[in-house]
Amino acid sequence: LVNAFARLITEESINYELHIYGPIANKYIETSIKKIIYSLKEVKIFLHNRVVPSDERICIFKELDALIYTTAMDGLPYTFIEAMELGTPVISTNVGGIEYLIKDNNNGYILNFNGLYVDNLYSDNPYNELVNILNVNNEPYYKEFKRVLMKFISDDELFYSISNSAINTVHCDFNYMVLYKKVNDIVADSYAIEVGNE
Repeated sequence: LVNAFARLITEESINYELHIYGPIANKYIETSIKKIIYSLKEVKIFLHNRVVPSDERICIFKELDALIYTTAMDGLPYTFIEAMELGTPVISTNVGGIEYLIKDNNNGYILNFNGLYVDNLYSDNPYNELVNILNVNNEPYYKEFKRVLMKFISDDELFYSISNSAINTVHCDFNYMVLYKKVNDIVADSYAIEVGNE
């Protein structure tokens, strides 16, 4: 993400900033990000290497134009729901359960980074595996990142439509009563299966 963003702002002279929030789990990744930041003529990438409390996240999401979430392994990030509820479009890789929340060009944007998936973050060296995937796919991933970002930047009408759809997705599919009913149905189905097996 950092490499692609640095390259994009250099090639296209776009006036955006990248703010990276959350603790960086690996020292090598943190050092690599800092090297890229220091190499830029104008600082447009900011590293906030810390845990961000939920009340502060809400303030941050209100200020962002988009939440860019490039992950190689995830379920269904609650962070997306927080951002989308405020109308902040999400741009994300398509791994784990993300496809159940983000519908490309409808309520967010999907980065189709083929092959980007780490099966087990608890394996001996998941970061080496990830670095290898990124190195092999560097150019196609950059082209995909650029395609999606340029679409996001260039179409204000689509931006507002996606922002409204994101809000509607959260209010219709992820409100308390809808989730309560889904969990209740799962528990009831599970109980019915257990009773039927006795």
